[in-house]
Amino acid sequence: MKTKTKWLIGAAVLTLAVGGYAMKELVFGFGEVPMSKKKELTKEEKQLAYLKEHEQKIVDFVKSVNPKVESVQIDWDETQWNKGGHMFETQYFISIYGRFNHLENSSWGIDIDYNHEDGAVDLESMVLFNGLRLDGDYFE
Repeated sequence: MKTKTKWLIGAAVLTLAVGGYAMKELVFGFGEVPMSKKKELTKEEKQLAYLKEHEQKIVDFVKSVNPKVESVQIDWDETQWNKGGHMFETQYFISIYGRFNHLENSSWGIDIDYNHEDGAVDLESMVLFNGLRLDGDYFE
């Protein structure tokens, strides 16, 4: 009788374990990470996603600098977050780099301000620094 009881208890425990696992998968989805364990995006990742959504504004801005610029390529991997400013005020900005007209030896760089507290990107603050370059010289 003891053996039969042990088998029944073992079967009940196994059934509860498999049922519990199946319920967990139904609630959280098969193969998905539960919401509590999903990675939150960093401020920089959110800002980069925002900039990529507004890529055309960046392209249009760089094109507006020189009528000879027909196409603009952005190198998102070179994006940098910086801070600078004056004695009493710190300014936070994102530096974005790229090429134009599919020329390997061309370059440009822009800075875009962002709010350090909430991470809001100010596309209206876009400014070109060091001009458009071709072989290290200014592109005319």
